[in-house]
Amino acid sequence: LVTKGLRIGLLGIGHLGLSLSGESVHEIGATPLSRCTTMTGTDHGRTVRVGARIAQDALAIMRRAAELQGRSIGDFVVTAALKEAHQTIEDAQIIRLSVDDQQRFAELLLNPPAPAPAMKHALKSRKRLIADAK
Repeated sequence: LVTKGLRIGLLGIGHLGLSLSGESVHEIGATPLSRCTTMTGTDHGRTVRVGARIAQDALAIMRRAAELQGRSIGDFVVTAALKEAHQTIEDAQIIRLSVDDQQRFAELLLNPPAPAPAMKHALKSRKRLIADAK
């Protein structure tokens, strides 16, 4: 991450690297990279570097939020990103229905409509194909 001479890069879970205009990268965080764990607590022993560009005012907000939670910026960023990633996946995999739609769905499952003529024809064709295959 480079913004007006400030460079930030995640060095691993709970670690953030900072440098100013070409100075050396300074690691922030208390947990050694070799001992980092995922949110589930499983130690995989491997980490990857992730980088992003953000404005200095966004960094100030993240610093303040991390400070309020008593965490490092790196830990705060990784936790927030994981939370958002899990939410995005959940939103893509779960279908939410209103109460009316839930009732209609359940009613159709319990009392399905009679098959349309095209469906009856397809079922007959399927039965013939299965019978011919035996």
